[in-house]
Amino acid sequence: GCRERRKIIDTIRKKGNFEFNIKKQIRRAKFYSIMWKLQGFLFKIDTETSFQKMYGSVRT
Repeated sequence: GCRERRKIIDTIRKKGNFEFNIKKQIRRAKFYSIMWKLQGFLFKIDTETSFQKMYGSVRT
């Protein structure tokens, strides 16, 4: 009975660790996608302002 119980506990623990790792990976993926979007957004702003600096004086 003791060994069976330990086996069940191990199984539950492994399942819990597995689910925890998946949740952690999902959280990390969400974080990275947000960071990527932010980076892309900042890069877009950066290129637009540098374009305005380059061509702003030409236009006026």
